[in-house]
Amino acid sequence: MVAGTDGPVEALAVSEDGALFAGGEFVRAGQTPAVRIARWSGEAWSALGRGTDRTVTSIACGPPGVVFIGGLFGRAGEVAASHVARWDGARWWALGAGVPDNVGALAVGRGSELYALSASRAAETSTLEEWRDGHWTRRPLGRAHLASALAVGPAGAVFAGGDFVVAGDTRASRVAAWDGRHWSSLGRGIDGGVFAVTSAGEGRLYAGGSFTRAGDAAARNVAMWDGTRWSALAPDSAAAPR
Repeated sequence: MVAGTDGPVEALAVSEDGALFAGGEFVRAGQTPAVRIARWSGEAWSALGRGTDRTVTSIACGPPGVVFIGGLFGRAGEVAASHVARWDGARWWALGAGVPDNVGALAVGRGSELYALSASRAAETSTLEEWRDGHWTRRPLGRAHLASALAVGPAGAVFAGGDFVVAGDTRASRVAAWDGRHWSSLGRGIDGGVFAVTSAGEGRLYAGGSFTRAGDAAARNVAMWDGTRWSALAPDSAAAPR
């Protein structure tokens, strides 16, 4: 008996009702046919329609019953959907014309907006795509480097992390904030790739990746931004228990 999926899982998200959504490169979850996207209720797997025609690499849960997915696909169920789609609990929907490249990260904003981090490995560029009021707006991010992580803060700021050193026209080392009009740096940024970011409220942002410094702080692979400065999660490694 297959307890998990029969192929790699590349994205996970949990909805408000506690359901787990898994996306990746599989065609079966447990004993259930589920093509690249599946739902785990806590007791059983279920499919989301006919799934997608290529890999799902990102998932974000919206209002109850709504799930957004991003990836390499061009179809979700019976719908042509370029790299991003919405599941309403019963069927798939395209979001306009979609976006032109693989969506490696998704985040739901405070209102009805959705943010997608679209990356072209061939051109080595990344773009923050904003879905609002039924259309997409492109916010160029990194050039010559890729972004791979996305989070929305409680005040509505969007944080992106990756391997870039410029966000739009602003120098920003591996992590940047979008306020709806401009990109800004978070202090001196980080000295290595950022693969994950998550907002913790009260202006705090956690960043994880492969690095040794965040701003002026020595920080091994994980650090916190408090709205003003970076710090390591352990203030003094020498004080750690042996």
